[in-house]
Amino acid sequence: MKTALLVAGVLMASACAATPATQLPAPPTGSTLPSSLTKIVAARWKGAHIDAPPAQAGCASPAGASATAAPLLVTGDFDGDGSTDVAFWAVAPDGPHLAVAIARLGGYALHEIALANPPTIGSISTRPRAARYRRADSPMDWYFGTDTLVVTPCGAAPVAYLWTGFGFDPVALAPTTPASGQTASEAASGVRAAIR
Repeated sequence: MKTALLVAGVLMASACAATPATQLPAPPTGSTLPSSLTKIVAARWKGAHIDAPPAQAGCASPAGASATAAPLLVTGDFDGDGSTDVAFWAVAPDGPHLAVAIARLGGYALHEIALANPPTIGSISTRPRAARYRRADSPMDWYFGTDTLVVTPCGAAPVAYLWTGFGFDPVALAPTTPASGQTASEAASGVRAAIR
């Protein structure tokens, strides 16, 4: 009986060792998506490529640079699970799509950011977890709970997209003056914002 249990245990252990553990997908390198994510994007939006959205006439990015100077993709831990997620513009024949790929065991979960008025120029950036921010509708200080995707549309205030556990909710941020990191009201009153 002991021999039968020992043999069964050895067989179970060898079967477990033969099954490779599922791993997190590789994060992007530079401005190139991993091939596994490229396949997901191609299946979702036929003919899509990772690029900046088409430029809008008479509109420059907040820093005065061309739209192509904005990053094509940004990374961060947008869902707070400790793995690297990626946000990017996927430009398809039907228009630009802003997407966030959440790293999961064995692949990515692709989320499209629903933009009420899709900007043709919208620089994307990541604000780090615990960074202070101000909402457009509140004078209080808030702090990001995870790394957070921020979209700055041409000529408009930035919008943060907060992870809800199922998707992303938009939060309009108070406008900032790029050189100082102050909101417009702080700049007018001379109060320094310590946004880090």
